[in-house]
Amino acid sequence: MPDDVLVMGWGNHPFARFMEPPLSTLLLPSQEVARRATRRLLDRIERKRRRSGGGTICA
Repeated sequence: MPDDVLVMGWGNHPFARFMEPPLSTLLLPSQEVARRATRRLLDRIERKRRRSGGGTICA
């Protein structure tokens, strides 16, 4: 069965090479992902505000 299983992980952990079955990991630049997600959220809020006729957004 181990030859038929692929395990994926997140974070490029050093212990991944010692796992059985081998653990393939993915490394993404967390700060860039967060920056892009924040920008998309703020853009959505701004578009919604414009459609509704303006106003102030209170946090």
